[in-house]
Amino acid sequence: MNPERINIKDLTIEEPEKEAEVFFDPEKDITEEDWDTILDFFKSRHYNPVEADELEILGKGNEVSPPNHFYYEKREELLKSNETTSERNHFLPQLLKNIAIKNHGINLSDQEKKEFKRIVKKLAESEFWIGYAEKLAWANIVGIKEPLDEKNLANILNSMKVQDEEWVKARNEEAGIHDWLKTAAHLKILGHSVPISKEQWQKFKAILDIDRADFPTNRKDTGIMYFLMDASNMKILSADEIEIPKQGGLELLMHKKETILSESKTIPEKRNF
Repeated sequence: MNPERINIKDLTIEEPEKEAEVFFDPEKDITEEDWDTILDFFKSRHYNPVEADELEILGKGNEVSPPNHFYYEKREELLKSNETTSERNHFLPQLLKNIAIKNHGINLSDQEKKEFKRIVKKLAESEFWIGYAEKLAWANIVGIKEPLDEKNLANILNSMKVQDEEWVKARNEEAGIHDWLKTAAHLKILGHSVPISKEQWQKFKAILDIDRADFPTNRKDTGIMYFLMDASNMKILSADEIEIPKQGGLELLMHKKETILSESKTIPEKRNF
């Protein structure tokens, strides 16, 4: 039986309930069976670096890793490609971001910095605000400190709302949640937290069950891709603080929550990516 479908009509920007805390913990919410399925999948196919940063964020970056020469060869190949191609505009920033997270930093060439800034500027000029938020967050992860101003923040939040409404009309609520989580995570990386209520966290955790439902089917690769994307974004949103080192990368400051009945203080836990 398929998991119950989720309605995202309530995923609006609103004040969260006061009792809302961290409702996602990868160590509890991702099972050993989940990881066995995911890691076996990666080990049985040619390595795809797209998920490298997500595995690193979720603490499994050392389980599956490409040879070091892969990254350098791919970087050189993308830099030589035609700058008007979608591959150059999307996959070059994505690859550089993945390297920064995987290796806890990155040294960019002057050409790579120039390309990154060009791509971010182009997205702002075209008013593709969801894509702009993504590439701006990636730029900061690789050490290009580009701030997000209030005007563009408002544009992004409005685009999130419009996008949600479009997915609801299309009766594809799951896709809307995938996109909402991704953009909210990008905003948090940029220093702008979107309030999330307890009910929203419950919806987000339920989406993982929908992703899992594809594991034993012919949509296994899609299910794993969305599972890693959703889970890594949920971990970013669960972090108490996010820091980006000068050399690039991503550091999440997590807090291990005690039970409600415990009066013990929370113990901070810093994760470096």
